[in-house]
Amino acid sequence: KTEKIDTLLSRLRATFGLQRSDGGQTWLVAELRNSVEAYRRGAPVPQVAGFGYQRRGLRLVREFFLVSEMLDGHVNGMDWVQVPGTDIEPFLLRCFALFKQLHDREIFHLDLWLANIMLNPAQPEQLSVVDLENCHIGMPAYFAETLGFQFGFFYFRFVREYISEARYDELVSAALESYEGVDRERFDHLYGITKHQTTSRKKRRRLILQGVVP
Repeated sequence: KTEKIDTLLSRLRATFGLQRSDGGQTWLVAELRNSVEAYRRGAPVPQVAGFGYQRRGLRLVREFFLVSEMLDGHVNGMDWVQVPGTDIEPFLLRCFALFKQLHDREIFHLDLWLANIMLNPAQPEQLSVVDLENCHIGMPAYFAETLGFQFGFFYFRFVREYISEARYDELVSAALESYEGVDRERFDHLYGITKHQTTSRKKRRRLILQGVVP
């Protein structure tokens, strides 16, 4: 995976490890750090095999490379649910179990949708997650809101095409029983919003910092 870094400010961030105003880093650098830490915590993510970068001109980083374990024979969740005869509900329950597995390790993937979940059709019960560039590691100050966003965003990004909203709500309510101390009022507020609208990357970062999605 490669990322070309075009702007001077982004090149300075990538070269000197500077953060964006929202506390984040250049996306592929963030993915490298998040992937290494998630793997260290025992999360089901591909292992990082290596990375590199290219400098030119003022010796600023202009391109970044990330090499990860190849998931041979795997398909992403988007392709999986489109296979004729696939029962969406058991797959969603496995996805929710994956969410909990990540949360137990204090990993909160902020771009968690069908295409970022991988599985081997020969062992569909075993799921892994990829593309951790937009990810918060550590317990967020606004846990209920973050949880509400994740479940709402997951529904909005194409799951809604395969299951009714009412039935999805029932599955989510059942999944929340495995969590302790979730403020349902705060959860439901963000969940209700993000089920029905696009949430930009900047808004997702603001959610982690402020607990709101304007």
